[in-house]
Amino acid sequence: MNIYFKLFFYSILLNISLIGVEINNSYEQNNTNSYQYDNKVYGYNLFNGNFKDIKQFHYNPNYILNVGDEISIKVWGAIELELVVKVDMQGNIFLPKVGVVKVVGIKNKELTKTLQNEVSKVYKSDVYIYADIKLYQHISVFVTGKVNKPGLYEGLSSDSILQFIDKAIGIDNTIGSFRYIDIIRDNNKIKTIDLYSFLSLGKIELFQFKQGDVIYIQPYKYMVSLSGNLIQEYQIELKDKNSTIENILKYTKIKQDTTHYKITRYKNTQKLESLYSIDKKDTVIYNGDSIEFISDQSIGNISIEIIGEHDGEKTLILPKNISLEELIEKLNFNSYSKTDSIQLFRKSIAIAQKDLLDAKLKDLELKVMTTGAATTEEAAIRSKEAPMILEFINRAKKVEPKGQIIINNDTNLSTVILEDKDKIYIPRVTSTILLQGEVMFPGAQTWVDGMRYENFIENAGGLSQGANDEYQLIIKQNGRVYNYAAKSWFENDTIKNSLQKGDSILVLSKVDSKNLQITKDITQILYQIAVSAAVVVRGF
Repeated sequence: MNIYFKLFFYSILLNISLIGVEINNSYEQNNTNSYQYDNKVYGYNLFNGNFKDIKQFHYNPNYILNVGDEISIKVWGAIELELVVKVDMQGNIFLPKVGVVKVVGIKNKELTKTLQNEVSKVYKSDVYIYADIKLYQHISVFVTGKVNKPGLYEGLSSDSILQFIDKAIGIDNTIGSFRYIDIIRDNNKIKTIDLYSFLSLGKIELFQFKQGDVIYIQPYKYMVSLSGNLIQEYQIELKDKNSTIENILKYTKIKQDTTHYKITRYKNTQKLESLYSIDKKDTVIYNGDSIEFISDQSIGNISIEIIGEHDGEKTLILPKNISLEELIEKLNFNSYSKTDSIQLFRKSIAIAQKDLLDAKLKDLELKVMTTGAATTEEAAIRSKEAPMILEFINRAKKVEPKGQIIINNDTNLSTVILEDKDKIYIPRVTSTILLQGEVMFPGAQTWVDGMRYENFIENAGGLSQGANDEYQLIIKQNGRVYNYAAKSWFENDTIKNSLQKGDSILVLSKVDSKNLQITKDITQILYQIAVSAAVVVRGF
């Protein structure tokens, strides 16, 4: 495969972890919060296809009849008649023995009365009429702005704004507004819709669309993040640049034992935190704030997330300075819990790993931009390699290390003091081996006693041509990593024979570059990503 195409192709395969939406708006209080939120936007699941295919034939008394509407008419008394007529291009319908009746422009609630008046001009008594709109006019409406699939969509003039937005695959939750949705007609904004009334109260304004109308979803303007002691953590979009905690609570459900909330705010890059009683409802909230709801029992304590194979709570509020040993005693394991391979992940470690990775990527970028060439041919090769390497760097920058602390077998767990927001992962007892990276058929294989490392590689079709013989990793369930290919023959054999159920085999790719230093740097970066993020990426 051509070297430059491989770099582009492999860089696309980079397995990355992104964390939320970056809030970069500011407000007049000089809040320059650039915090990245993990929780979802309020209303994120509103548009999932449940509206788009429904034809809405509700009664709207203020609906204005238009060309193309179909009207069901029943006449009884001295004569009996039942028919369906369509409003023609001149805005009229035709009634037998009565003639042409102009109906375009009148309101739905006036339809029966209008027709009765016309019938009464011919039949003075004993003739009664009832009329109802059977089918509304078909129209096409543009949906644009911050939606997932802008375009021109067909519907009925009676359809709600929800149906048209749903046809556009919904609002882009990373940037679109649920509170500023403009209806534009003849290049003039005639209405702005706020969907929070529907989300919180189930109320939506009946609105009659016309052919060629435009629904424009603005980018959101103001956002705050809610977390902690809630039924569901959200990002809440503010209508204005500030609000009160009382208004915020209209859009979320706090747990009964919530006693306080903490506001985190950034001013001139300085982090400010304030704690308030939940009874204080008039506290002003600004764009970019983070609000954490907490209970008395968690004040001064730490929050630990428990994930993986166990039967207990997913989040524990524990005293500060608690050890890993004390925590394990509180966990409710089950028969599938792999208790000898518990993993610990820490945010501060993840940040340090990220900083180290970014430093190496920055150094690599500098080398790419400044390394000279001895010959014209070498210069041509490097000029073609450079864009591919820079693309690889840009994608590698998005990798988020997990921040794992390896717990060695002989560790005294009473000395491992937990920190706030630590994550404890309990692996599941399994009978499989996972193979990733540069093997012909990556995937899981069942464990068979007596099978060696080479047997699993052979069952995966063997190593691919892009495999790096010096970087074949075995990752144990506790997170420990062995690079057996870089060891001596004796050490390799020992490591391979120690392969166990639940282990992963990661075969990294070799880097094909004319620049040996670049090759070394990228190989080290690939190794670092594999170890710190448990992600297999390919070089070029």
